[in-house]
Parts: sequence; structure tokens; C-alpha cells
Amino acid sequence: MQLKSLLQKWLSSNLVLMCKIRTYARYRDIVEKHLIPDLGESEADSLTSRTIGEYLASKRKHGNLKTGETLSASTVNMIRTVFKLALQYACEHEYIRENPVLTTQRMRNKSVRVTAFTLQEQRLIEKAVSKSEDNRLIGVKISLYTGLRIGELLALRWGDIDFRSGILYVSKTVYQAKNEENIWVTVIDRPKSDASVRYVPIPTMLLKELKAYSRNRCGETVICDKQGMPVKIRTYQELFKRLLRNNHLRELGFHSLRHTFATRALETKMDIKTLSELLGHESVAVTVKIYCHSLMSTKRKAINQLNKYYFIAPNKIFGAK
Repeated sequence: MQLKSLLQKWLSSNLVLMCKIRTYARYRDIVEKHLIPDLGESEADSLTSRTIGEYLASKRKHGNLKTGETLSASTVNMIRTVFKLALQYACEHEYIRENPVLTTQRMRNKSVRVTAFTLQEQRLIEKAVSKSEDNRLIGVKISLYTGLRIGELLALRWGDIDFRSGILYVSKTVYQAKNEENIWVTVIDRPKSDASVRYVPIPTMLLKELKAYSRNRCGETVICDKQGMPVKIRTYQELFKRLLRNNHLRELGFHSLRHTFATRALETKMDIKTLSELLGHESVAVTVKIYCHSLMSTKRKAINQLNKYYFIAPNKIFGAK
């Protein structure tokens, strides 16, 4: 069987069709834009670990469809994942004997330092939000003090907030994805992982402000426009960008608010396990990997507290003449 036919069979299988809309769209894009054009005419049972490894290495160097230059390691790893899942399907249906992708290596991602707002910048952002007459901007404070992702924030409904206990329930996310007709649609779904479904305590001051804000609610979602309709991600990102620009602040992305929440939490000496659970990470290791730089800064401040116990005899000052 040609790889093209196999990939089309896999995409139409129930297991794949049951994926989230965003996941299915991603799989389909990989198949239609990369795998079929590049390898579609190949016989599925002729593929080897070596040929697949060479193909992935080639995609890394020249796989960018727009420029013909480097393709990111994360995209190449996604191509590998789709390849692996499709060939695993082929194995289970006895189209091929074994899955050669299993013995290939994932590309290593370079660690990227997260960008967070400084405490001074955060204060200026909060001040700008408080002065604004645009009630949608309350979401900026919610993300700054709970670490919600933008999709989780815009999917948040008033029923998800328990004002008596001061807890909000994160159980949904919203995103834009192309449906089977290749039309962009708004999708409300469960968060990206089981760990992302979580309860988050609301800081007392934010809770007071949310209570006051809720008295003038005009829609079912916490963040809504003047007609009570939910706000789209692109619209909210542009709203946040405009807030920063108008107040002469660094134009970091909205996700930097989540990084800022984590950074402030570490600065207050919150333990890493608690932070990991509040962020909805699948493991503490994920949190450590993302915030290793912030953790090191916190550790350095903590360990320098030991300096007050350090003793050097007067005649042992190093470098003294």
C-alpha cells in the first residue's frame, strides 16, 4: 500500500476522528502539507528507520514551507509523532510488520528562557487596567494572579467561580481551529491535559474585585463584550497589546502574564509542587524545566542568606595586601 493511501485511511479512522478538533486539524495539516507531498508515493512497507531518520533530518534543515529554510524542532517532532501514529495503525491492521519510526530519535528543543514582566512593569499594567473603562481587561489581573492560560481565561464562566470559598474551577479552554470544511471555528473543549483541569484559590484582593465586577455582569462568560458575547482569542491578544503600547510598556505576549504569575510565586518562596499544580502542569519536572532560570534566582537569594554565618579571620582576607 502506498503511504498516501495509508495516511488517508488513518485520518478517517475512528480513533483519529475522536481527537480534539485542534488535534485533528494539526494531524491533517502534517499529512497534507508534509508527508503526502514528500513521501506519498512510497510503499509503506519499504520505509525503514534509516530513511525516516534521514527524512526528519532533512525537514529540520530545509522543511520550512514558506522559506525553504530551517523547520523548528517542535514541528519536526510533530511530523515524527504523526508518522509514528499512522504506522502504528498500519501495524495493527497488518499492512506492515513493524513500525520503523519507533527506533528514530526525537529532535532536541533548545531551552528558551521565559519572558515575564518585572514587578515594576506589573504594577504599571495593573494601574493601567484599573484606569481603563474597558471591563474586559479584568482578565489581565485574573491571569496575573491565577496563572490561567488565555484559552482557559476566555472560557471561564461565572458558574466556575465559587465566591463563598474563593476558588475558581478550570475545566474548559477555548481556541480557534479549522473544521473538516477548512473553515475557522471557535471550539470550547477540555484543557490540554487532565492535569490542567484544576481548582485555583483566588487571592483575597482579586476576589473582592471580581465580586464587585460580577454585579454588572452582562454575559455568561467572565470576559465578554458589551453585548454579553464571549471574546475571541485574537481580539483579546490585540486588546492586551494595545494596553501595553498605550502605556509605553514592553510588548510581551499575553502568555507572559502566566510566566509573571509563576515568577512572582517563586519570589514569594512558593514550593514548586504547589506552583506546578496551580499551573496545571502534568508534572513538577515540566515546571522545573520551564522556570529553571527563575528557580535559580530564587535559590541564589536564599543561599546568600547563609552569608551572615560566614566567618573569615581578619588575617585571612583573600586578596588583601
